[in-house]
Amino acid sequence: MKVEETSEPVGARPLLKWVGGKGWAVPLLGDAIHNYLVEHQAQYVEPFLGGAAMAGYIGWHDSILADAIPELVSLYTIVRDKPAELAWVLSGYAVRGVDKEAYLGIRDLRPDCEIQKAARMVYLNRLSFNGLWRVNKKGKFNVPYGDAGYRASVVNRRSRDAITSLFPHKGKFEHLSDALQGASILHSDFENTLSYVQDKPALIYVDPPYHETYDSYTAAGFTEEDQERLAESLWYAHDRGADIIFHNANTPLIQYLYSDWMEVIPVDEKRPVAADPSSRERAPCVIATTKSELLKKITTT
Repeated sequence: MKVEETSEPVGARPLLKWVGGKGWAVPLLGDAIHNYLVEHQAQYVEPFLGGAAMAGYIGWHDSILADAIPELVSLYTIVRDKPAELAWVLSGYAVRGVDKEAYLGIRDLRPDCEIQKAARMVYLNRLSFNGLWRVNKKGKFNVPYGDAGYRASVVNRRSRDAITSLFPHKGKFEHLSDALQGASILHSDFENTLSYVQDKPALIYVDPPYHETYDSYTAAGFTEEDQERLAESLWYAHDRGADIIFHNANTPLIQYLYSDWMEVIPVDEKRPVAADPSSRERAPCVIATTKSELLKKITTT
């Protein structure tokens, strides 16, 4: 059954804390991207789904949403298809506790059921240090429990209050499920994802691991060769008629790869990786696009 597009964004908020998440970009670009999709009746393509801040806000049903993290893809597939059931399974993890001992016990679990894996991912994400998702070369999640200040703020609450404030409720799962209806959600390398972009209007929203910053979401990391391969794949997608909006660090390599064929605008973005929140300074980044009107709200100040 065809899912009808809506004239307004769905406005769903992220379920996960995600390093490099684009919640800050939604007020700047979300409406402009949605209006573009409505005007051109275009397909929305996001090859690095991550925290899904933009995809959840837009809620565009003709979408290809992909990521290289298999657990993340499985999570969003289950959110789309079984949100209430996922909320119920998550509550089962949450009632085991939110202290370090409970966290480490659940981190060591290896559930076979996909919905249990998805609930475990949400649980670990909400309690891990800075919400990081990091795996070792064997694919094992190895992020420690949250820092001392965060830990105290959690364990000093009553159990029910901690669960309510830390974990998404059923309504939040269902709202994001509405945003994901009709979307194709793929476990895929970006190059393969971008190969689907052809023979119809498309807008590609690209938020890759930033050059010269944290890139350890997958065991393989994200190298300079990957950055170059991404630029080439995007150029070919644009040559086939797609428009692009893109985030990355403001480095000489990124300027070299994109400034000749995109409009590149410097911005400051807060990087939330440092252990001490006071040291999480704003870092020089860029937003780039092949469609200048998408950046009308962006300034260089």
